[in-house]
Amino acid sequence: MEDETYLGHTINLRSTTISYKNKRRIERPLSEQLRFENTHEPLVDKQTWEIVQDIRKHKRRRANFAEQNMFSGLVYCADCGGTMVLHRAHTMDAVKNNFMCSTYKKKGKEVCSGHYIREVELAAVLLDDIRRITHFARQNELRFAEYIGVKQGKEAQREIAALQKKATEMERRKAELSAIFKRLYEDSVLGRIPEEQYRLLSRDYTREQAELDEALPKVTEQLQKLKDSAGNVSRFLENAR
Repeated sequence: MEDETYLGHTINLRSTTISYKNKRRIERPLSEQLRFENTHEPLVDKQTWEIVQDIRKHKRRRANFAEQNMFSGLVYCADCGGTMVLHRAHTMDAVKNNFMCSTYKKKGKEVCSGHYIREVELAAVLLDDIRRITHFARQNELRFAEYIGVKQGKEAQREIAALQKKATEMERRKAELSAIFKRLYEDSVLGRIPEEQYRLLSRDYTREQAELDEALPKVTEQLQKLKDSAGNVSRFLENAR
């Protein structure tokens, strides 16, 4: 579910043909697409959309099994930090399916140990946590909101500070490039630098400026999401109920 039509938006000029002779369609860059928001009634709410996109980012390639492992790409070894891979042999019962450290599986005991956890046990641990947290949230909404607010506040403030610093540096560099362009043009007009040197420098600075123009809105959007994260507590409480 990547199509923003589900959110009520309309995206035009998504694809084009290679040429008038070659009719095979190719995806256009995002910068060339036209995006119109809130053109129709959304099919899903924004929270559901964001959850799905987060899941899609963590999904790994589907193995040759009937169903996708719900923990795919989310389980890591506590010792070496490597991914835990699911082992499902046709010769054993489903309850014996287990996650094993991929580092140990590839490089052996010299790098990590051969520990594992069964899939059903991991699911049971997760379900127990969900039940405990949602029960506490329902019974103690104010305390839960206060606890999450403090926890999110500390972690979020660190992330916000880092992103804010990054955004400020990018804005400062954009201003520097504008000043450089101005001086470079003046030097070219007055004959202070050769035409070829002007062309090469201008190309490099233009490329850097384009990269900043593309990256800065993403950093700004991520920063805004963190600042708006306080509303996540209210949405969680609604879901818990």
